[in-house]
Amino acid sequence: MERIKLNKNWEFNKGKSGVLVTFLGGITAKKKVDIPHDAMIGEKRDAKNPSGVGGAFFPGGEYEYVKKIFISKEDEGKVFYLECEGVFPQAVVEVNGSRAGECAYGYSKFRVKIHDFLNFGGENEIKIVVQNNNQPNSRWYSGAGIYRDVYLLKSDALHFQPAGIKVTNLDSDSTLSKLAIDLDIANESLSFS
Repeated sequence: MERIKLNKNWEFNKGKSGVLVTFLGGITAKKKVDIPHDAMIGEKRDAKNPSGVGGAFFPGGEYEYVKKIFISKEDEGKVFYLECEGVFPQAVVEVNGSRAGECAYGYSKFRVKIHDFLNFGGENEIKIVVQNNNQPNSRWYSGAGIYRDVYLLKSDALHFQPAGIKVTNLDSDSTLSKLAIDLDIANESLSFS
């Protein structure tokens, strides 16, 4: 499985995007950021904000990260995942305007299968919406946004699942080791009707 880091040149803004929202002035100016990124640290603090002392009096809100990637026509039939090592507190992943998946816990690494949403032979928009509206959400300043690496995983239709290889040493001595090997294999080319 090929693992491609996607940390550079994300478009970032606070608030929701979309033609109508932009027309009504619902988002701040977009800017380019690299991951990891704390979306909340640059906001104005106010003692009246519901995040309280644990959230360092930051307001929270909703943040969007957008990245454009090109997927070649030759990759049609391959399997693609988006892997996020950390998005706090809640994440929704959209690919080309369609909801592909989400993660409701900000301290977990997660993967979203995205190949069904991709345009092969063209540009694709990956959007990660970070929902940080529910304040207070921590006993300490946690920040908000994409705070760890983001990867595009690409493999053939028949592949080991990400993190699908487990080797356990059952017994060993100076001349011999006994191992247990568990493999989690998927075949995306099979269809059942």
